[in-house]
Order: sequence, then structure tokens, then C-alpha cells
Amino acid sequence: MTITMKMLFASIICSIILYQSHATSSIPSRDLTTDSVLGASILSASRRLAGDDDGQEDYTWLSNYSLKFQGCHHIKQWNPYAYDDEDVKIQTSRMVRYRLCPTDSCSRKSSNGCSKGYGDFVVELDTYVSGYVEAQRRQDEYECQLYVYKRCECQNNDDQ
Repeated sequence: MTITMKMLFASIICSIILYQSHATSSIPSRDLTTDSVLGASILSASRRLAGDDDGQEDYTWLSNYSLKFQGCHHIKQWNPYAYDDEDVKIQTSRMVRYRLCPTDSCSRKSSNGCSKGYGDFVVELDTYVSGYVEAQRRQDEYECQLYVYKRCECQNNDDQ
């Protein structure tokens, strides 16, 4: 896959996430929280933007926070592993910036999510997208099973 195709794919994924994060929904359980396995996974791979964070912080103690998507960023930087003439000298890192907002004050309608008590973080786009898609898949699966349980009247009979 060429660099142009990778950049186009990353831009499309970022646009989808941006659209999804700004769409309003009446299902609050679709929020990605630090209490979930996926939220904790994304958080563990992240770096805090403010402060002297060397990437080695333990954020597992955080609970009751929601991850609020803020935007995608492409950062060009020198490739420290470019030794040969054929190696790419300038590499592009695709990052997602998100905000950790207290869940009880995180607004789904506001693009910022919250105005106090938050922290801004960055993580690689691939990590964020994988977590986001997995969270959506699990929520859809849960809703489907719940629908079958409530509507199909097949709790007592396995052949329905």
C-alpha cells in the first residue's frame, strides 16, 4: 500500500470517528470509559499532553472518566531508524487527541466534552480506532442479545 493510500485511509477513518463522536445518541453506554477494558487499554498506550509525563505513568487508578475524541493530528518528524539511502527520512505519526472527562459531567453534545477536571491525551490512530471499533462491536452485540432475550420469548424453549 502506498503512502498516499495509507494517508487517505487514515483520513477516512479519522472523519468517521469525528462524525460518530459529534453525533448525538440516546444510548449513554456507547461512551468509552476508563472503567472498561478497552478504555483502560487505550489509556495505557497514551501519553498525557500537559506535564512531565515520560509515558511511564500508571493510569489504572482512574475510574468514572469518559474518553472524548478531540481530533486527529499528523505529525512529521525525523525517522531515527533511517540508516540507508532507501529508508524514509521523514516519517508521519498519525495521532488521536482525546480528553478524559469526568463521566458524570461529560457532555455528548459539546465537542469539548467538559470544561473542568479533564486531562488531554494522545495515542496512535491505529490503537484508538481498534478500541473504538471493538467497543462499538461489543455494544451492538450486547444490544442484539438483549433484543433477542426480551422479544423472542425463547428463554424456556431452545428450539425457537
